[in-house]
Amino acid sequence: MSHVVCWEELTRTLAEDAEGSSPRTFTLFPKLPKELRVRIWFYALPDPADVRLEPDPRSWRFKRESIDGNVDKNLFAIVGTWKNIFKEMPYQIAPPITLRINRESRQETLKHYALFFHQDVPGLLHNPALKALPKRPFFFSPSRDTIFVPVVGFEDDDCDLPGWLTHLLNIKPAWAEKFRTMKFTGMECDETLIRDFKDCVEHSLAQDSRSSILGSLLRLPRLTRIEIVFEPSNVDEAHANTCRQEFGVLLLNFFSKYRRHFLGGHIPTIDLQSIIPEKAEDESSE
Repeated sequence: MSHVVCWEELTRTLAEDAEGSSPRTFTLFPKLPKELRVRIWFYALPDPADVRLEPDPRSWRFKRESIDGNVDKNLFAIVGTWKNIFKEMPYQIAPPITLRINRESRQETLKHYALFFHQDVPGLLHNPALKALPKRPFFFSPSRDTIFVPVVGFEDDDCDLPGWLTHLLNIKPAWAEKFRTMKFTGMECDETLIRDFKDCVEHSLAQDSRSSILGSLLRLPRLTRIEIVFEPSNVDEAHANTCRQEFGVLLLNFFSKYRRHFLGGHIPTIDLQSIIPEKAEDESSE
């Protein structure tokens, strides 16, 4: 038999219990209707944030020794870091407090957030710096946060390389339907980028690879928006704008060919942006 709680009675009871007590001694929260508790846990979640999915340069880069034994001053990225990207991440945001209140708050939080822990990756290049890294969990909300993804280019190796998204969806397949907004950064638009992107699209169409950079995006049926932030270009601004527009059209055409992968056939909106370089200060004006 269901029990109907009068709102006035509930409010009066809560007020009497809270009177003269601190929030730490409030004991009637578990007696609230579950629907109300769930909404309270939801509003207690962190605000939507910008989450950068990229390795920490201090941990993912190493010094390469030349043939004569001297240490090269340049830093070279470890090959295959995208596959192992969740080994260690930069932690820019504190974990939601609702993960540590009680069982119900944790369960409700994990409905919105993906949580990953440090894991050793067999076969990774031996680097003493990796052994001293913190092992805090990394978390983000695919449906609430904007996911920043650095993409340098679309050369053959980059195009074929399984992306971080493939690694994530292999662990949490259900998260595929939660992604809403993604932002790609790090690309400089020029003729090389356009040529490599066209080759990558043709390769994806021929191989129907869903583990590549482009193919992994087709696994997100509810993705609604992709923001692309281009780095400052070495060419003049008119040519750079033409290049960016062409890239946007190519990406739009790619999604249109695979429209069936998106819910209701609605492909993501593409927003093209560019970083405006800061003007160098005139050294002569002092």
